[in-house]
Amino acid sequence: MAEDHREGKVKSRRLTRRAVLRYGVQAGTALGLAALVGCGPQAPAVPTPAPKAPGAEAAPQAPSTAGPAAKVAPSAGEPRMGGRLRFTVPATGSNAVLDPAQFFGGADWNFGYNLYDTLTEFDAQGNVVPGLAESWDNPDPKTYVLHLREGVKFHDGTPFDAEAARFNLDYHLNPANKSRQVAQVESIDAVEAVDAKTLRIRLKRPNADLPVSLADAAGMMVSPAARQKLGAQFVNQPVGSGPFVFVEQVRDSHLLFRRNDRYWRKDGPYLDELYHPIIPDAVVRFGGVASGELDFVPARGYEVASVRTGPNVRNQDVLDYNVGLFYMNLRDTVLGENKYLRQAMAWALDRKGLIESLLGGLAVEATQLHPPFSFWYSKQLQPYGYDPARARELLKQGGKPNGFPLTIKAFDNPTTSPVVQAYQEQFARVGLAVKLAMVEQSVWLEDIYKGNYEVTPAITFSGRIGIHDSYSSMFHSKGRFNGGVRGDKELDRLIEQAEGEYDQTRRKALYDEIIRRVHDEALQVYVYHSSIRLVMDKKVQGFTWVPDGKTRFRTTWLAAA
Repeated sequence: MAEDHREGKVKSRRLTRRAVLRYGVQAGTALGLAALVGCGPQAPAVPTPAPKAPGAEAAPQAPSTAGPAAKVAPSAGEPRMGGRLRFTVPATGSNAVLDPAQFFGGADWNFGYNLYDTLTEFDAQGNVVPGLAESWDNPDPKTYVLHLREGVKFHDGTPFDAEAARFNLDYHLNPANKSRQVAQVESIDAVEAVDAKTLRIRLKRPNADLPVSLADAAGMMVSPAARQKLGAQFVNQPVGSGPFVFVEQVRDSHLLFRRNDRYWRKDGPYLDELYHPIIPDAVVRFGGVASGELDFVPARGYEVASVRTGPNVRNQDVLDYNVGLFYMNLRDTVLGENKYLRQAMAWALDRKGLIESLLGGLAVEATQLHPPFSFWYSKQLQPYGYDPARARELLKQGGKPNGFPLTIKAFDNPTTSPVVQAYQEQFARVGLAVKLAMVEQSVWLEDIYKGNYEVTPAITFSGRIGIHDSYSSMFHSKGRFNGGVRGDKELDRLIEQAEGEYDQTRRKALYDEIIRRVHDEALQVYVYHSSIRLVMDKKVQGFTWVPDGKTRFRTTWLAAA
């Protein structure tokens, strides 16, 4: 993880348990069937169509017309300047990593999209649209040409231009920098600043998903001057060109950002400050809006029982690409050589019961990485349902009629532990002697990368809009999340072929086959896609939800009290 963050000058105003209890919050974090509050799910989001066939100029993708933009907080009049938004985001530990080259846990992206602009962007429906690149085209299958926006400056006054963009992409590609985002851009062979506003990217192989990657961490532009000056300390003093400027991060206390008054867009930012206190206690965190000490808190399904309402609170449920799943270590001698045992685990899970009892009904059953509203969702699968008898029969086929011992490694968290314990109980019903190994979240993340587990659940993997990044990172033999999956030459070949296929119809057919192979072999076990409940003070206006599950506050403003 990153180095220690510098101490700041502002003391945090911690949310106290007493403050929450004033509003009727009960102690504890018991999870049970929660009544659904607020609006129904947002209209489905759909991903960007693939670029036009190389050789013909490919204009930037227009927003889809499949559904309305997910503007969560409708404006009550004209946007109002000023105010501090007090918010928390999921999976924030004691400190965030603020260098996009080192983003690791899901929370880091929530801050990154407010500090940094990206070369391309996701709109409210998950389409890729212009960002710092006003347009792009494919003159041939192994070349992208980006036409960059003029007049943009980083927070330190450094101009953004093609040379700055080249510096950023080359930084990820340089092995000496140990960028965690290299997989998003490793198909790049060379980057050239043709002139101040034209960037040419030459590829090692065709890559239809590169514009998607450039809307992610690899496309977040940092000030070259700041990175060169600060070196390893850049993570403590990050400089981007985004709508908000970093002020400070105080260990175990808070993060603070202020408005970028020189921002190049006119529709925001409106807020003076973004303030994120570190609140480990879920009861305090999810009661914070009702108590009047927070303004915005997203809650996953397993957290909704801790959410409190009040006259100042508005709730809304929204969709994103997250999935609850099990990573299976296929290098393990028991599971790795025996698909019947993996399939038995898939049939042993009562997904509907878990969703109702532990997720407040705020989820749908999962059959694959992408949820049903995604364009890439395959309808060709026969889902694994809940069938203990079939699970026991598969154990027999796998040579383990009496079950086998199994260790589930998971991170220890009061709100997620009940889900892990429920998994343990359901597996036990079919004869699996499951031991739980609960570790700190940072240890768990490192172990996923290293493949140091037998079976481990991602209670909510945040997911990726891009189809290639999803499947290559998980299932390609060189994938960055493929710590426990053995190489499969045919699966590698299909993933590589799909990456370079620019025709949308042919590409969809290739991914249908990839998804079928993953499903039939039970290379992962999928459980649910959870909605997110946005808990907001009613004065929060103009917030737009993007289905990658990350918070962006450029258009958010606060109505007068």
